Amino acid sequence: MKVNIKTRGVKLSEDQKTMMTQKLAVLDEKFADPQDVEAIVHVSKYLAGYKIEVTIPTETFVLRSEEKGMSMSVLMTALVGKLSTQIEKYRLSFVRQAQSDTFTFRFGELRGQEDLEKVEISRRKSVSLVPVSEEQAIIEMEMSEHDFYVYEDINTHKVNVVYKRHAGGYGILESDKEVKD
Repeated sequence: MKVNIKTRGVKLSEDQKTMMTQKLAVLDEKFADPQDVEAIVHVSKYLAGYKIEVTIPTETFVLRSEEKGMSMSVLMTALVGKLSTQIEKYRLSFVRQAQSDTFTFRFGELRGQEDLEKVEISRRKSVSLVPVSEEQAIIEMEMSEHDFYVYEDINTHKVNVVYKRHAGGYGILESDKEVKD
């Protein structure tokens, strides 16, 4: 796996860069062609420690995780664990899709399609989209005591999701499709 390390407000030693590359190399065995995979690592100063984000875009999905703390080695170990778990979840999803008639994923992306436990959806809800402003969507989210809220934007008529960010504040995921009546 190619590792591209980017920093913001932090100067990394060659030993730290090597450590990050070696920890991420554990994930190589999860990919059929690890030399075709690139991990993008963002390291920045965060309070008294560090924030490390790892993004691994592939042809069919994007793996992403972040950790904050004092020790880069501990953070990288935790990140590799999270990314490995994400890969297993994707693999399970792909195995289930492969058993249906609508499967289109190339199995060459991941290795080891062995038996994996089934993911179970424990609850399903339907929502009626009401056109609201971003501000009103935040109020609705806060009133419902959820971390996100799905709504139709009153100006663009697109389905959006407002969510609470871990670092504070809010984020909005904007759909590229308009709601059809």
